[in-house]
Amino acid sequence: LCTSYKSEMIEKYVGDGTNYGIQINYSKDGQTQLGTGGAIKKATQQLEDSFMVLYGDSYLPIDYKSVQSAFKKLNDAALMTIYKNDNELDASNVFFEFGKVKKYSKGSKSDEFNYIDFGLSFFNKSVFSQYRPDQNFDLSETFSDLCKANRLAAYEVKERFYEVGSISGIRDFTEYIKRSQNVI
Repeated sequence: LCTSYKSEMIEKYVGDGTNYGIQINYSKDGQTQLGTGGAIKKATQQLEDSFMVLYGDSYLPIDYKSVQSAFKKLNDAALMTIYKNDNELDASNVFFEFGKVKKYSKGSKSDEFNYIDFGLSFFNKSVFSQYRPDQNFDLSETFSDLCKANRLAAYEVKERFYEVGSISGIRDFTEYIKRSQNVI
């Protein structure tokens, strides 16, 4: 887990993962927040040659193994999961065609953008070699750089994600869980 602000609270609650049947290692930003990209760069010393990044404030109803298999079959530096959003859940930030993310811009609006990044990505570790250790940068910079180099593949998902980092997002997720329980 990459942690920063209030990381001690997460470590105290989750511990080493034994209570959950998993092993958890931590990569802490330290005194200076590194941004998502900088945190991943710092964590690469603990990671294998390819790895998955999952946003901590999202619930993703997805088959992770299918996405991993798709990434392994590709000869790209990274793979971003995307959802056809049409500015519904949040501002769309992705234009893709022919299996590649052609344009990505976090926070910019464009009529070309009708997809949104889903919150799950796979990377080859080498993607982060161009960044300095302890450099502060957002993961969106990495995605933009990969787009320019035509090295960012896309995996389209059909079911929406649930952002659980806000009150409205938690309400949406709660309704999803209630509907899911009625189906089971």
